[in-house]
Amino acid sequence: MLGENRLKINEISKAVGFLSEQSFYRFFRKAMNATPQEYRNQIGRSTDDSRM
Repeated sequence: MLGENRLKINEISKAVGFLSEQSFYRFFRKAMNATPQEYRNQIGRSTDDSRM
């Protein structure tokens, strides 16, 4: 879902069942060692690189 830039991170957090965006950020950062935005940026960079 983070790969789809049309969705805001707070919309994703609610869609996956978190009651607050802060809870989603904490959980995500602990699991992935990156914030959702950092992860989204990484995904965007890797897909841009693959297009070249």
